[in-house]
Formats: sequence, structure tokens, C-alpha cells
Amino acid sequence: MPIRINIQFITSFAEEKIGNRRDICEDLKLLALVYKSIGNCISVSSGGDDFRTRVLSFITQALSASARLLSTETVSALSVSSISALEKFAILHFVSAQRAFLRGVETLLNNLEVSGKGENKRQPAERSKASRERKDVIERAAEIAAGIDLPYMMTEHPSSQISTYFKDYEELISCLVDPTEVATLDREPLKRCIELSMHEYSAWISGDTEAATAVRSFLNYEQQHATKNSVIDNVNGLILALKDWLPTNGAEEKRKEKWQAYRKTLSSLPDDRATMFDEAFGVRNVFVQPTATYRVAGVKRSKPVPVADVAGLLGTLISARTPADDLILLCGGPGSGKSTLCRVLASELAGNDQIHPIFLRLRRLTDTQDVASFIEGHLQNEGLIDKFSDLGSVQNLVLILDGFDELVMASRSKLREFFNALKDDLSSGPLRDAKAIVSGRDTLFPNGAGLPIGAHVVSLEPFDRQRVEKWGSKWRVLHKGRGVDNFFPEKLLSDGKAKGRDRSPLEHLVSWPLTLHLVARAHTSGSIDLKPENARLVEKAVLYRSIVADTALRQENQASGHGRLNPEQMRQFVQAIAWEMYSTGREALDVNEGLPILRSILPAATDADLAELADVTIVNQPELTKGEETGFEFVHKSFSEYFAAEVIATSLEKACFQTQQWGSKEKTWAMSVHDATQSLGSLFSMRLLTAEVQEMLEPMLGDFRSFLDGDSAQLTGTASSKLLASLEIKLKRLEELLVDFSGGNYLDVIAQITKLQRPRLSPLESFGNYASALLFVSVALANRIDRLDRKKDRCVSIPAQALIRLLHMILSGEIQIDATFSERGLTRIDTASVGQEKVDIAFPPIAPVLLQGVRGLTIPLSDAVERLGAALRTTQLENVLLSLMLEASGSKFDGMRHHRRFQSDFWRYESRGSIDHLQRSFGTGSFPGAAEELHYFERRVFDVVERFRSTSDVATSRQRFDEVLYRIRDVLSDGYRGGYRFREIDDRFRMIFEHILDGSGEPARRPKAPKQEN
Repeated sequence: MPIRINIQFITSFAEEKIGNRRDICEDLKLLALVYKSIGNCISVSSGGDDFRTRVLSFITQALSASARLLSTETVSALSVSSISALEKFAILHFVSAQRAFLRGVETLLNNLEVSGKGENKRQPAERSKASRERKDVIERAAEIAAGIDLPYMMTEHPSSQISTYFKDYEELISCLVDPTEVATLDREPLKRCIELSMHEYSAWISGDTEAATAVRSFLNYEQQHATKNSVIDNVNGLILALKDWLPTNGAEEKRKEKWQAYRKTLSSLPDDRATMFDEAFGVRNVFVQPTATYRVAGVKRSKPVPVADVAGLLGTLISARTPADDLILLCGGPGSGKSTLCRVLASELAGNDQIHPIFLRLRRLTDTQDVASFIEGHLQNEGLIDKFSDLGSVQNLVLILDGFDELVMASRSKLREFFNALKDDLSSGPLRDAKAIVSGRDTLFPNGAGLPIGAHVVSLEPFDRQRVEKWGSKWRVLHKGRGVDNFFPEKLLSDGKAKGRDRSPLEHLVSWPLTLHLVARAHTSGSIDLKPENARLVEKAVLYRSIVADTALRQENQASGHGRLNPEQMRQFVQAIAWEMYSTGREALDVNEGLPILRSILPAATDADLAELADVTIVNQPELTKGEETGFEFVHKSFSEYFAAEVIATSLEKACFQTQQWGSKEKTWAMSVHDATQSLGSLFSMRLLTAEVQEMLEPMLGDFRSFLDGDSAQLTGTASSKLLASLEIKLKRLEELLVDFSGGNYLDVIAQITKLQRPRLSPLESFGNYASALLFVSVALANRIDRLDRKKDRCVSIPAQALIRLLHMILSGEIQIDATFSERGLTRIDTASVGQEKVDIAFPPIAPVLLQGVRGLTIPLSDAVERLGAALRTTQLENVLLSLMLEASGSKFDGMRHHRRFQSDFWRYESRGSIDHLQRSFGTGSFPGAAEELHYFERRVFDVVERFRSTSDVATSRQRFDEVLYRIRDVLSDGYRGGYRFREIDDRFRMIFEHILDGSGEPARRPKAPKQEN
């Protein structure tokens, strides 16, 4: 984990690590404790210019110490000491920041006019009290400053990080200025001091001193800055970032020939044709490095750092700059280029004899294996080690572990166990000097929640126009003479001003490497038409359909002969393989698991025929590839998601099929409700329908047979009546299934299916999965109808009681209902059009804002937010006034200082107040009127506080505080009983404020509140 640089850390670290250099330790101690020393040494008689002189004297001593610490001699001494590169950087970074801050304060004190009039006219007792107050104020501020962390982030310029650090020192600045002026000091001098400190630091960090160069080199900012506006199609920055930053452990290398052979294997990874779905070339030929954002998990920042050279950043992180047990997570969505980048990185590292890279696919890590035995088994097979402990003698070991999301039945808890085990191995044992880059989808960790604290998170970004253009030019060169001269994918991107529906429908496809390749491949084969007028017809599933169609055509040409599957059989086999992987949460099947599926398709085949057929199938099906143990796996996870969607689409067509009975014009369902629940339940109850599979499924919902035949008419803006009728029939069927299931009529059907599932789930989890999938698909159908015919305004129509019961089922299955779930399954639902009377509903324990897309529930939700908001505001006001009353009971100086700090923080950190609380908890962003009223109310409270602050009589102020507090409690009691709205609460407070604050006389007294209420 990256260390936290602050005064407390530096003082303890110096004694522990460089205690033999007493001169350095003493200078660090003097610099770190200068603020506390100022408070400790204020004499009773000091004041005005005398106080300023003492402060400047201490600052001068501290600046002299910083000059010695940043000298060439000290930097050289630190370089040859036993401390790590990170610890050396921590000292230099801390000293440079403190030096700049003290320079700013020194300049401010020298230029600020200070009035010490009346100070020496005080009586000795008054002077003594004032000095004690000043000492207490400064010591308290110094204690706060000791815990403020000095930020730093790899590849980012230090000056852009340090400004927030100086701003956190504002309170300390105000104390170091003459305390007689603190009460009236405005913010301009404080702002000026921060500007001076920033200017001083920027000048120092840009210099060519050895200390400044060392800080910049550690952060590796120059390399990122140099590539900021470049499109990089290589990973040369990886080795550049490692130059002069590779640790050496002096261990002798063994099995050199084996390692050289392994290096050749790694070097050829990006040239494997399988990386481009069996094109005539590997991914290296079209590789363009994506951009990324970088953050450290658990470290607060306003926003992640943009990264131009991802390979350069990864080189920085695997160098000696970071501790060995710091995990490096390469994250991104499906098809963002994570695996490709890992292969190219492994290939680049393999060319450097100082480094020993290891590339592993985590999909082969079984549920019963630990990380160490998994690595050991792989390297033993390669002949690189005899036992795991041999890795202790291999220097600069870099593990590249691809696909943490592809672990068996990956979940948040499983991944946490994996990350913790890996960190343990990296902190001790044979891997203690190794570095690990772990890649995977970040969908399991939305917004980084749940990632290991201190992990370096590199999140890949979509291609911008320049990168799409570069990729397209490489593709045209490779396919010259094959009709691709008109392939310019950058033209499928929107301009920067386009938003919402004005954005290009293909933008999300050509912006990611995988789908960009699919677009190019489909265009080159002629499977899709990318004319501008047809661009909006192409969805993700359409691209995969075109790839599968090309494969099927090739299969048809090769279907003759012994041991071949015809196209229909091949599709059945691939669908079955994909569904087995998807339903069990795996990314590969053992060959013994695939053979029974083949036998179900060819029951007359012998075992020898099936074994041969398995190999032939893989050779002739580019979507499939042979696993490390001759099993079945897809070349990319998204292919299995596409085929899983086909399985669901087929079952939906059967469950929603209508037939006309003899002698009747009306059509009825071919399947009974029981049979339809059983059919769909066998698919939907096994796991929560993923967003990726749902995205593939949606284009298939209209007419699946037409979709497979390549008919894109169902995707046009002018929908045919047949297509709309098909969507309407499916939606009507699912509405009936939702209502029936919510009534508990078919719970036993799903429970029976649960007993046959692998792995076994609890019935509650299966109920939640099934209900969620029905909602997801129903909302998708309603959205599809709305997209094709906006006049219909079709919603999912179910009674409110049925919806609430379904939500309780989902929560009982321990399924998280968050914003993503709400968008997929709780929009375009109408509970008011069913024609039932409104009844009181016990809402499930979820944030009301998640149900804002449900019609018919708006009024009770608004009432709930109003009541909760009123209670929150009154409680907040009570806490504010209580705090002010306690301050007023102390010294007048402390109280005034508190008011000044309150004034600045009240508005500066407004987002930390109740508006933010309401927005996060209850979604007041959806109720703008409530937020505006709350803002208006807080402004009024602040005005009242200011009038209290200006009162000269502390005793009278305290009486008024008591009066207001007592009356607030009355309003609180009434508000909780009556459920007042915001405006009613405001009116009650307005009357209290006007009565108490109007005029200069004593406020009307009320009986004192009982003692226990205080």
C-alpha cells in the first residue's frame, strides 16, 4: 500500500530507518515540529511585532534545515542508505512541500500590516490570558496539521497535487499571523499565502537540483507529458520507465536455456492468429495503445489521473518505485483491450534479459487451488522451476495474470479472497520481490468499491478519434485490394458536441478495440452495410451474428466427410457449450464435459469419433479455441455471452408462441403458465441475468428467426406492424408471468428446478434471479416498442402490489437493487394503468429514487422524501446551534474564530452537508424543488448564526441560543407527529427567528427545558 506522507510519519520514520544520521533526523524533526515549537515558546508578554519576530525566527531556522535536507550531500546520503526508493521520495517530497509553505508564510508575515495597538496597554492578567489562548490555538492547529496527508500520484505533476495540501493548512496560516488580527482577518491574505507557496514550489520542482530531479524521476511525469498528445502503437514506454529503476538482488539465474525458450513463447503471444479470430495475422499488426485513468484504491481524490502512455505507467508501477506487495489492477469493460495489452506487455518484457515475466490466464485457476500452487504448477510444466521456493532466486519477476473476472464462479467475495492471498504471497516467501499485474473486468467493483486498499487501479478508456483513425489505417494496409478502401471507422464517431440521441449509434462499438475489429471484419466480408444511413441499424449482437454467419458459411462448405458437423449441429453444440459456461460461471470446459454434449447431438457416434470431432470442431470454429488442457473455451468471453443470449431468445420464442385453436379466431398460448415458467425458469433462475447477455439479447427480442436470417428491418425507426405485434405479444406474456409469480402460484416450479441446478442455489436466490430476469426482459421489450413507435408509450403494466412483492423476493435472494438494476428493471413500469384501487404499500428497504421510473408510485415517494428531509433539516439546525452554544460558553476569541471557520466551511464544503446526504440517500436530484428549498433554508440559518456572532454580550447570546433550541424541540416534536413538509417547517422557524431576533431587548423567556433534554 502506498505510504501516507505526513508529519507523524516522517518523524517516526526518520528515527527508525536513518537513526544513524543524527544530522538528518534532527533537521527533519525541526522542520516537522516548527509549528508546535512556535506555540510552546510564546512568552506571556509577547504580542504584535514581538510575536511576529518570534514566528519569523522559527521559520528561518526551519528553512535552513530544509536547505540542508535538499542539498546534494543529503540526497546522495539517502541514495546509499538502506531505505527504499519510495521512502527516499517521501522525505524529499515532504521537505520540499514544507519549505514552499514556510516561504509563503514568511513572505506573508513580512508584507502584512499588523496592528499591535493596545496590546501592551493590557493589564498583566489580560496579557497572560491572551498568550495562553494564542498558545492553545496554535498547538491545536499544529496537531491538525500533523495528520494532514501530503498527496502524490504516479505520472502526475507534483504541483497539481500539492495545492490541496496547502489549502488544508489555511487554519494554520491564520494562527501564524498575529493572533490579535485573527478575528478580523479576511481570506485574501490566506489566499495570497497559498499562491506564494505554490509559486515557490513550482519554481523549485522545475529546477535542475538533484533533489527536484529525484522527485520528478520517481513520479515519472516527464514521460507521460511527452506522450500526452501522441497516438502510441507500441509499448516501448514500458522499458523506458524501468530504465535505472530495476532492483537487483544478486541472485544467480538457473535454467537459462529454459527461460530463453519461455521468452520466445511470450514474445510470440501478440502474433498468434487466435488473437484476431483466425485472421491471417496477430493482434500486434493492428495494435494501438489505449489511454487510461489511474487512481489508488482507498485514496480520496476528486477525479482519477488521465494517462497517455499506459505502458509507461505500468513500467513505473512494476519498478523499484513501489513496494512489491502493491497490486496493480488493469481494469476495463468487455473488449476494452485488457488481454491484448497484457500479451503485448509480456512480449515486450520477454525481450529484456534483466526481467523475468510470467504470463498466466486465470481462467485455469480452479476453485480448489491457491495462487501459489497455480503458479508453481504452470512453471513446473514449463521446466522453469522444481518447486515454488525456486522463484526466490529469480530476479525481477513480473507476474502478468490475465482475467481475474474469469475465475471460477467469480464474485466479489471470491475475488477478495484471491486478491488477499496474492498480496500475502507478494509480501513474504519466494514472491516477496516480485511484481504482479492483474487484469479483468471492473463490473464487479462499480466505482472501485471493494477493491483492495492501496491497489493501483489502471482503467482503460475507449479509443478517441485519433486512435480509431490509426487502427483503421492499419486495417486498410493489411487488407489492401479487398474492398476496404472505403473503411474509415473514425467517420462513425460523433463530433464532440453531440449528445443523447444525436450521438452516432455505432460510436460505442468503434470506440472499443474488440468491437472495432468486429465492425471492420463484418464490413470487409460484406456482412453489414456501414453507409451512414444504415449505421444506426448495427448493434453489438448484429456484429456477432455476422461473424457467426461467416463461420456457418465456411462450415457448410466443409461439412462433407467423416467427423464433421453440419452448420445446424455446430450451432447447437456451440450454444450448449456457451450455456454450460454461462450458467455455471466458468470460462472453459474440460474436454470430458464437452463430449456428452456432442453425444446428445450425434447419439450414434463412437467415443473415438467424438474425440476426433472435438478437435475438428475447434479447428473449424474460430469462436472456439483449444484450452491449455485440450478443453473448450471461447477466444473471448463476449462470444459465449452472444450464444447464451441465443439460447434465451429461443426459449422466449417458444414460451410466447401463440396458436389458433380449431373453430376459433382467437389465439391462445401454446404453453401453459406452468410450462412457460418451467421453461424460462430453467434459464433465468440459475444466475442473475448479466447486463452483457441482456445487451446481446435485446436485438433478438422482436423476431428471432428474422434476426438470424440477417433481416435488420426490425431495427429501423419505421417498424413493421408484424414486428410491433411480436414485441407486444412477448411483453403481454411476461406481464402475465410476472403477476402469476408474484402471487406465489409457481414458487414450487422454480424450487424444483433449483434442486437440479449445478452449483446448488438456495430457493430464495433462484426466486430473486427469476423475478429479476422477467423484469429486465419486460423493460427491454417496452423500451424496444418505444424505440420503434413512440406514439404507443407502452409500459410494463403490473399492479403495484405485484411489483412490491417481486422486489421483496429479489431482496430476499440477497440481490442488490442499485442504480444499475433500477435502470435495467425498474423503468417504464406503470402500476397506475392496471385499474386497481390505490392501497397502502409497505415499501421495500431500498432508496426511493430507484423507483422513480415506476409510474403510480411518485406521490407516496415524494411524501416520504419530504418528511425525511424535514426531519433531517431540523436535526441539522439543532446540531449547529448546539455547537455554537458550546463555543459561546468558552472564550470570546475562540467563539469568534469558530464562527469565521464555520462561515468559510459552511459554503465551501456544502456538498458534505444535508443536500449531499439527501441526494445520496433519497435522490433529491430527482426532486429539484426540495433541494432548492433546503438550500434556501440553510442560507437563512447562516444569516441567523451571523447575527448571533455579532452580539457583543456573550451571556445574552447564550440565552438566545437556549431560547431557539427549546423552540426547535417543540417544532421537532410536532414535525415528527404531523409529518410537516419543508415549507411548513420553514414557516415555523421563521416565526421563531423573527420573535427572538427582532429588537434589542431581552427575548421572551420560556420555561427552561427539563435537565435531561440538555
